[in-house]
Amino acid sequence: IIIMSEYISYNTKGVCSRKIEIEIDGDIVKEVKYVGGCSGNTQGVAALVEGRRFVGAELKKDWH
Repeated sequence: IIIMSEYISYNTKGVCSRKIEIEIDGDIVKEVKYVGGCSGNTQGVAALVEGRRFVGAELKKDWH
């Protein structure tokens, strides 16, 4: 069995975070990191999505 993780780096616009980095294992969000932004808000949002299924697969091609 080969387990591969994929990393997505998304440069944001119009929000206080400069970048969102997402690690996806299969179709599960493994980790989310925000660069910049309000610490409490970004930690809360990251905690809500980690471990959940990533359903934006059709968008990934535009996020690299």
